[in-house]
Amino acid sequence: MGTMPSKDPEEHALSVLALATQIQSLLSNASTSEQSLVADTSVELLDNYLDEIPLFTVAPSSTFRRQLDTEGTKLWNTCTQLMAVSADSSELKLMSKGLTSSQYASFTKVLTIAVKALAFAMLDYATSAHNQENSRSFELALRAARTCMDQGLLDLSQKIIGVAAARLNDMSRDQSSHHGAKVETYMTGYYMLRVYLSWLQGRSDIAEHLFSKVPQASRGGHQATVMDICYQVGAQAISRRQLDVAARWLERALNSSELLQEESQQDNQDLKDKKLRVLIAFVWVSLHLDTTDAKRRLHKAVVCLESEYNDSFKAQVLQLEILSKEDISDCDEYAEILRRAITSLELNDADLKTILYFVHKLKESRHQLFLERIKQLLCDKLAVSDKRAWTERVFISLVWALTESYPCALDSMAVMKDVARSLFEFGRQPLSEEATNACLILTWKHIDTALSKGDISYAERCCEFLLEQPLFQISSDSKGKILRKLISCSRDDPNTFEAHKVIFTDLYHEKAGIKDRAFMYLLGEYAKSNKLIADARGHTPPSAKAYKQIRQSVERFETHIQAQLDTCNTIHEQEAWIKKHRLLIALDFEAAINLEQWNDLPNIIERASKILDDHLCSALLDCILRSGASAPNIAEVIKEIICIFHSSPSPFFSAGAFHQKLPRYLRCLFQIALEAKDYSLAESVLHQAIVLARDGSADTDADLPFVYPSDELKWLATMAFNRAVDLYLASADEDCRTWGEIAFTLAGLIKDDGGALFRTLRQNYAKLI
Repeated sequence: MGTMPSKDPEEHALSVLALATQIQSLLSNASTSEQSLVADTSVELLDNYLDEIPLFTVAPSSTFRRQLDTEGTKLWNTCTQLMAVSADSSELKLMSKGLTSSQYASFTKVLTIAVKALAFAMLDYATSAHNQENSRSFELALRAARTCMDQGLLDLSQKIIGVAAARLNDMSRDQSSHHGAKVETYMTGYYMLRVYLSWLQGRSDIAEHLFSKVPQASRGGHQATVMDICYQVGAQAISRRQLDVAARWLERALNSSELLQEESQQDNQDLKDKKLRVLIAFVWVSLHLDTTDAKRRLHKAVVCLESEYNDSFKAQVLQLEILSKEDISDCDEYAEILRRAITSLELNDADLKTILYFVHKLKESRHQLFLERIKQLLCDKLAVSDKRAWTERVFISLVWALTESYPCALDSMAVMKDVARSLFEFGRQPLSEEATNACLILTWKHIDTALSKGDISYAERCCEFLLEQPLFQISSDSKGKILRKLISCSRDDPNTFEAHKVIFTDLYHEKAGIKDRAFMYLLGEYAKSNKLIADARGHTPPSAKAYKQIRQSVERFETHIQAQLDTCNTIHEQEAWIKKHRLLIALDFEAAINLEQWNDLPNIIERASKILDDHLCSALLDCILRSGASAPNIAEVIKEIICIFHSSPSPFFSAGAFHQKLPRYLRCLFQIALEAKDYSLAESVLHQAIVLARDGSADTDADLPFVYPSDELKWLATMAFNRAVDLYLASADEDCRTWGEIAFTLAGLIKDDGGALFRTLRQNYAKLI
């Protein structure tokens, strides 16, 4: 336990001075010594002294008063310096015993403020009751009280304000006119601190009452206190969702800032920044209140923003917020403010996110103005920056806006070309693969829409733009799709030369000029099949005639492909033809399904197996699952694929990789069987999953061990158990047991849940039985 302060004035003074000297020594080393600690007994003694502010009821001698003044001043200055240091670093090391880092930081700050309060108490007692000394002590009291309030030390702050009140009372006895004006200013600061303290204590009624006592005519530095505290109260009222209260206090803060501006004869940037902070909160509250007063406040704010902050980005954002509260009534004014905001924009993430939000708001009202602003953002700001991710994000937004409707009011391709050219001229690197794909997807849909409307020429322009644009990183697969689309565009266009020219010069330029008939024949069948598939898919229902032609074209291609492979001079050349062969097999597979030629599918799958790769495997499985065929037919085909592909001789295919993707397809097949109420098929799929989960790794590559995904097993087990419950409710006991056992088997194969699902299902099943 700490020693209680002595009641003898001189002993009391010596005790206070001893504690102050000890703390001063430790604080002076706090930024350099790892061992700077304030002992528990000293902390307790400090608390005792702070509980007794003011420190003395009987005056010590003048000698002790001078010592208190000297040591109190040193302690005050040291605390002030340390608080500034600790605001930006963790150098303050006072007492860390048993505390986490966040608790430690909070403790050291509170302790420093408490020490500063002790320093104030020492200085206050060392100060005489003369006017000048009263002023000094009063000002220190206000500063110490505010510091304590900001840290939540409200009781300590109230004691210090009590000392300030006594000093203010002494000063108010002076009736001179000069001193009277000063006292009035002090009174403003005093009452505003009491207002803030009452608010922090949850007594808003007392805060209102005390504010009414603030001298309305006061001017000078303490008017800044009125603005600051009114703003703090208003901001905290917002956090409490007391918007009407916040509006009242923020308007008071705004009025105070205007009084300060009237008094200042020169431009004060710090005051302008503080006033803008008040305006931002003031506008936010007014926007969220639907009252006559709120509309009046908004008008007042707009006038202020336009007259004082025309070039400020924050003010421009505030004006945009006001104009877009509901629908934008004046799009031209909104677009002009947005133009200035983009011009003054600093390229940081927060401001870019904000400006893009307001740019998109304009899209809902005036599409053309939206495009102008987004072009400005791209070409004037982002093109010359290092913000690649933001450039891509905004460019995708532009592509989306230009392609989401057809026809567009503007020439979409012309706008995109213009912006892409500007970006490339400023040295922008090509878009990432992800951004390129996003642009391709958007443009692809736009092309399909144009074709559905019969605008073949425009669709061709879109395809040509994608192929010519150096800003895009288009993969060979995507380029092939675009080329095939370009061929389909030429179907009804007499001028097909350009489309064919692209095919021969881009994909097969190494063969250009060679008169090899076999080569040209195969190439023709390949191009024709691609055109036919676009034709077949473009009809509703799909064109049976086109699908039959595809099958004939693929058959002719396969008749001559081996001879062509034998003449290839390089592996690269050979692989290029094999890739085309795979694509045609996939088209043949699709055509056979659509023609319901189920007996031909095993042969197609067998042919695919010889040149199989991961992409072709996925294409066939996806095709049958999306076909809309009956569940038994789908199941039969998938079984055939699993059986044949399992032993594929293709050097391009990994059985291990095949097994990795099988669970997803089995789940899809199971879902299809359930939806078709083909429960025998569904049961068969589950047995296949069980076999795969138990034995799949035995036949996979050594470097790619197979583990059936736990999420897939959990889903299958849960669905099987749900089916068992349905059967139980239908009194189908035997089937219920069968499905229950399947569910338990699947749950038992899960390797990462410690048997949790298995136990849960067993327990639930026991409740049924």
